[in-house]
Amino acid sequence: MKHFCCLLIVASFFVGCTTRGKNNSTAKKPVSELDVKEIKAENQRLWEEALAMTFTDTTFLQIEGGMSEEAISTHRSETELVGDRPRNRMIYLAALERMRKHLTLVDGRLVLSAKTGKELLVAEDIFSHVSELFRSWNEGIEEGEYVATKDYDGHYTIHPVKCSCHNH
Repeated sequence: MKHFCCLLIVASFFVGCTTRGKNNSTAKKPVSELDVKEIKAENQRLWEEALAMTFTDTTFLQIEGGMSEEAISTHRSETELVGDRPRNRMIYLAALERMRKHLTLVDGRLVLSAKTGKELLVAEDIFSHVSELFRSWNEGIEEGEYVATKDYDGHYTIHPVKCSCHNH
């Protein structure tokens, strides 16, 4: 089944975890109720900081540690720290939005006008990742699974054909 990332710019408080600085043992240590409260408080603080981030068109967008699904993951256990993931997630979403601004529809396909991340002040690894996402969107459009529409800002996105969230 194709990997499809539905474009929702809603940050979730259920975020990925990091194991940086933790024991690499496969056996998990029991976590006390106090530890869980401290972890939740720290994760909440990290999310609040990330959600307060702002990016201008001149901000170079780069993810800490490099672009990967793990770096922007929103899945975690409540007993694991989120680390850089909230910040990385917001940077990724900002890059996705910046790149969507440069999409056009040509012969029914979404075309990105930029050829490199440098043109958009986006790290090349993020640019490649989002470009691959756009390629998968085009495959879905060609196969009749998705339809490209403009959102309220006039930028292209896709919706499943059976979705009632677009106009024909």
